[in-house]
Amino acid sequence: MLQSIGIISADQHQRALAAAEAAEANVLSDLSDLLVWLYGRDIVSSADLRRAWAHVSANYSGEEQEHYTAILKKTVDTIKHAKRSISEASVMMLQDMALITPGEHDQLLPQLNSDLYISRPAVALAWIELNGKLTRDRVQEIRRAMTQGGPELTNLLREVDGLKQEHKTAVRAAWRRTLTGPVGMLLGAVLLVAGTYIWRIVEPPPPPGCADPEITRSLKKMMLRASFDAVIAMPSAAGTPMPDLVASKEVGYASEKHVRGCLGTLQSGDTELPYAYTIERDRIDGETRVIGASTAIVKARFSHLDANGRFIHNATPIGRDDAENAFRAGFDKQVGGPKSPASEDRSGKLPQFSPPAAQRTRPIAEIEPVAPCREIKAGLVYSCRLLVEYNDPLMLMLKHSSMDLEGDFTFQRDTDSSPWTMSDTFGAEFADILAKSSLEAVRQ
Repeated sequence: MLQSIGIISADQHQRALAAAEAAEANVLSDLSDLLVWLYGRDIVSSADLRRAWAHVSANYSGEEQEHYTAILKKTVDTIKHAKRSISEASVMMLQDMALITPGEHDQLLPQLNSDLYISRPAVALAWIELNGKLTRDRVQEIRRAMTQGGPELTNLLREVDGLKQEHKTAVRAAWRRTLTGPVGMLLGAVLLVAGTYIWRIVEPPPPPGCADPEITRSLKKMMLRASFDAVIAMPSAAGTPMPDLVASKEVGYASEKHVRGCLGTLQSGDTELPYAYTIERDRIDGETRVIGASTAIVKARFSHLDANGRFIHNATPIGRDDAENAFRAGFDKQVGGPKSPASEDRSGKLPQFSPPAAQRTRPIAEIEPVAPCREIKAGLVYSCRLLVEYNDPLMLMLKHSSMDLEGDFTFQRDTDSSPWTMSDTFGAEFADILAKSSLEAVRQ
């Protein structure tokens, strides 16, 4: 329909069909929602929307022109609202970092142009400095504070200086022209390649704590991106309060793996949801990574550690890795993975602001032993109690979440040197546990 009107081209239509997330567009019946989706995937640009507006004005009249113009106006308003929200949050983060005062925050907020897109704190600082939003002396105070504020603020200052050094002329011109889109895109592209890695040959230090300011700020940065993604996926979500993580606490620290398990509560308006995440320190580059996780898995995994930070439940004598490999192979063979559900309206749900591990998008997201295995036939057959995070299509459709399955599963092997596999009863075991868990989940 958009192509027949002349709002998008045949090439853009083909790019939309070829997009990895094309299934998401199939459930968007409103043409403005579809245009926002295309914009969020760089298939349609701000310049394309302006050209489409000119095309509608030149080639249609009467009710048709009014209808098509209304579609374009709603699209632009939704995109502007999302960008404005993220710009405000980026400036707010400078206050959270104690780089600007509440009074300065209130002074800067009205100066955010409706077409401006400030995608993160480094961009906000560049905007402040290059446009003289604060006095030169005050900017120097902020820079000194960043120099003395630890690695995170030092890296932030390095990002700002890199932007000024490499793109000073282009950025200044972009701010003065007050364009939609290119400013944020220009600065954002620089930030993607601005990170540096320090290669370590020593054991990395433990990752920061669950409520550490560094982690809190990292989660807020993730929320900025997720809030925009939420509006792109569902434009009616525009205006939904950005979620805030409160009451963060540590469940346990697996020192052998350099991973910390954390729980907290997400608040967005009147909505509250439990939230779990892990913090890990990479052994090679020493970088800290924050990853969304299953609350049940985090509780089970990190609350059962020995004094040396090792996991207590290891599905002995099978072993954690062999048990997981056997389970996944058995699932593929006897059960079969569910198809990925189409995107649904997630009204009232909080956006996922911390990225899950790639493995969690599989039908069987994660597996955790929760008790010692019970011997059935010495050395050959064991029943092990497992907690399984399962991306069940029905629950994803009804509750927009995975399911937690807990039950006993039978492992077997032919000889002491044979690989472990699931028993022939695995399909029935899985179906029985799934049926019971589904009934409980629907009742909740």
